[in-house]
Formats: sequence, structure tokens, C-alpha cells
Amino acid sequence: MKLANDDTIIVSATQLENLIAEIFVRLGVPAEDAAYQARILVDADLRGIDTHGALLVPYYVKKIQNRLINLRPQMKVIKETPTTLVLDGDNGLGHITAAKAMERCIIKAKESGVALVGLRNTNHVGCMGYYVIQAVEKDLIGYIVTDTHANLAPWGGKVPMLGNNPFAVGIPAGEELPIVLDMAISVAAKAKVIKAAAQGRRIPEGWVVDANTGESITDPEVIVGPLEKRKEFLLQPIGGPKGYGMLVVNTILAGILTGTENFGPYLPAFGSQFTKVQHLGVFMAVVDITAFTPLDEFKAKVDDLICKLKSSERLPGVEEIFLPGEIEYRTKQRRLVKGIPVLRETWQNLQSISQSLSK
Repeated sequence: MKLANDDTIIVSATQLENLIAEIFVRLGVPAEDAAYQARILVDADLRGIDTHGALLVPYYVKKIQNRLINLRPQMKVIKETPTTLVLDGDNGLGHITAAKAMERCIIKAKESGVALVGLRNTNHVGCMGYYVIQAVEKDLIGYIVTDTHANLAPWGGKVPMLGNNPFAVGIPAGEELPIVLDMAISVAAKAKVIKAAAQGRRIPEGWVVDANTGESITDPEVIVGPLEKRKEFLLQPIGGPKGYGMLVVNTILAGILTGTENFGPYLPAFGSQFTKVQHLGVFMAVVDITAFTPLDEFKAKVDDLICKLKSSERLPGVEEIFLPGEIEYRTKQRRLVKGIPVLRETWQNLQSISQSLSK
């Protein structure tokens, strides 16, 4: 462990994984699942998505302590055809159930050429990119989307009804890096808004609006300042009404088609609701490229597209054109060698949780 600055320390991926796994084991999670959960969480930190890694561990701890998550779930097959599968996650840890569901989806796609899997009654699954990379590593195309608690209003509305419903697509390449598109449909995640406000930075125009007036909020004190200054705010979808349309479709795929208990406006909030089970839904798909075209030919054409895009003429001041997932890949390679910057407060909090659970 090294010091980075007054607020941040540098820890290795192994150190962080071990500490997080230790916490889950002490909570009663089987050792194998605890290690798997830790690996998925730390992968987010490695790829620079710090809002979805170690920072979220205390939330999972509180939910487990409040008996809102089943630590030893028995995933059940609800319905199955040669190309489709509906699984009940038995209220298990979201990361584990989603990763295992993707494993089943991959096997099915290799057998039938394409597979669609609906996962119902699970919990927060974190970063979507991890799961599509599972498919990419097998030379398959992966897709996944999850429903989330309501933090965006329908376009023109003022009451949150839809989650920002993140999704990911992973596409293998040949000599080039694979394409990994991992994104939410809000302009900015709520965690990013709060983080910016907490640092005293003005909120970029278009990130959030006043829930009552629809006017853009840029003053950080309106978000995290004194109670008398705070206002209810709404995240904004990318592309305005177009993003709203994507939210509706993704809510139906992940929250309704999967047959899960809660969806959209009925989902308990992840970060502030510690009395109700979420019963989250996840929808995923895997495509075997060879069912459509020769794999080598496909990869060569993807490589060609990537090279064409990266070598295209750039605007003034732009040093490099990036493909989806490329920055995260580079960040991961750097952090694997140099370590992961973790907020000192987060690291100390994790250590404190682990120690308290050992008593």
C-alpha cells in the first residue's frame, strides 16, 4: 500500500480483493462466492469505474445485515427452450447470479448459435461490462441490460418512474482490442452527480434538473448543501426523448419480460432503501459469430473498422480517437501494475467493517 495524496491511497488489486472477500466471508457468504464477488467489484475499480467497485461494499453489507439478500441462493430454471432460459436468482448477490446466468447463456449460445436469458429476483449487479467480457473471451458477442430503481421521470414528467437502466455490448476483435460499450442511459450517474457536488464543483449543464421546475441545476449546494437549500432533482436521459424511449424499452426487457417481481417505478432504491428486497431483473443475450459468418473474417473486418476510425482525421486539440472500452482497458492494465487509487476513507471504512465482523 502506498500513499497517493492526502485523500487517496494506492492498493494492489490483490489487496483490495482479499479485503472485500474477507468481509463477505465474515458475513456468511461461501468462500468461493465471496472471492467471485470481490473479483467482479475490483474489476470495476481496475477499469476506472470507481463508483461501482469497493465504494459500494458498505451498501451490500448493510443489505446483508438487514437480511435482504440470500447468501446461499439456489438458482432455479423457470422455463427453458433450445435458445431461451428463464432463471430465478433466489434473491442472491446480484454479481454472482448475473455472472452465473451469463455462463449459462454462453453455453446455450454455443449449442444453438444464439441464446437469450432472463434473470429474475436478483439484486444490484454493478458494472455491465464484466458480463459481456465473459462472452467476448469466448469469441462471442454479448449483451446485457438491467432494470434499476426509478431516478428519471418520463419525458415531460416530474416524478421518477424509470431507472437509468445501464446496458453493455461486447464484441470481439482480432489484433485490436474488443469493443466493450458499457453505459447508463442517464447523462451522468447519480453517484457522479453527488461526487461532483461533494467536491464543490459546479454540476455540468444538462446533468440534472429541478424536479419541480425542470430547470437545469448547476449549484452543488442544491445537491449536498444545507437542507434548506437542497432541492429534489432528476437525472436527465441522453438524447432527451430518444433516451427516454430507450429507458422504456430496457425497463420492459429487464423488468417485465424476465417476469421478476418489481420493475421501474416499483423497484426499491438501491442506495437508500434497506427494508425491502429489490427483486431485480436482468436480460442478456449471446451470439455465436460462427452461426452468421466465419470468425476470422468477422474479426478481420472489426479490426479494419477500428483502424479506420482511429486513423481518421481529428478535430483540433484531439490527440487520439478512442473506441468503446479502450480507455477502461488501458486503465486496467496500468492499475494492475501501479495499483488502484482508493479513497482513504473508503479503505479505512472497509478495514473497520472487516474488523467489526470478526468480533
